[in-house]
Amino acid sequence: MEPQKLTFESADGVRLNGTVFTPEQPPKAIVILNGATGVPERFYRHFAAWLAEARGLACVTYTYRDMEDTSPKAMRRSRVTMRNWGIDDAQLVRDTVRARFPGVPIWMIGHSIGGMLMSKQPSLEGISRAITVASGLVSHKEHPMPYRAAVWLFWFVLGPLGIRAVGYLPGETIRLGSTVPSTVFWQWRKWCTSGEAGFLADDSLPRSDWSQSEAPVRIIAMTDDPICPPATAFRLERAFPGAREVQKVALDPAREGVKELGHLSVFRPAAAAYWPDIIDDDRDAPGA
Repeated sequence: MEPQKLTFESADGVRLNGTVFTPEQPPKAIVILNGATGVPERFYRHFAAWLAEARGLACVTYTYRDMEDTSPKAMRRSRVTMRNWGIDDAQLVRDTVRARFPGVPIWMIGHSIGGMLMSKQPSLEGISRAITVASGLVSHKEHPMPYRAAVWLFWFVLGPLGIRAVGYLPGETIRLGSTVPSTVFWQWRKWCTSGEAGFLADDSLPRSDWSQSEAPVRIIAMTDDPICPPATAFRLERAFPGAREVQKVALDPAREGVKELGHLSVFRPAAAAYWPDIIDDDRDAPGA
């Protein structure tokens, strides 16, 4: 079926845009994909379409508030935080999806920061699976060279200069295509330059008790990801206290002879051979 546009509206006036990809038959589950910082919703369209067409899963992609289609003036005024994106927006989307697809199991997939903040959801009700991709607790000192030097330049020179010049982080600075509010950048930098303690001890984020959920947690890392190497990705297990099952999987591009999986390319069509590894939908799990 053709993808359909969705709108998510909260009682306090927040309005998010999204897309739902649905299979021909009633879906066995619905996947909500919480994206990475600065990555446009459209980037995930091939993966979302594959879930619907090849796996019988509905998939919802969406854009966080104040990330795309926001005027420069509004972007300069924005005081949006990572909590707004990964907690408030994610909950709004999940509540809307539960109302639209009553009784259908919900699988959450979080890419990069979307996976990190999945661990902090105040309500775990209705989540049948939690999957993180290229998400981890990493400090700028832990990236391999030469990427480590580029990251230092981004966090301490290019990012701050871009914000000083225009009042927000221009999309071209991070080579992704979506601009980022200044308030998001500073919080993002704090977490990514202070190691796991910066994220785990952030009092602005809710505390989740994963012992109250039956959902298995699946942590996916790529062996060639310079942003979130496997050791830092697997460290994210500490952000899921009480989880009854945590699976840790490292995907190697050499296995299928692909050029790159990295931090982003795992969602590109060239890496489609690895998509079944992400969702692991053949296993017997809640909501399968």
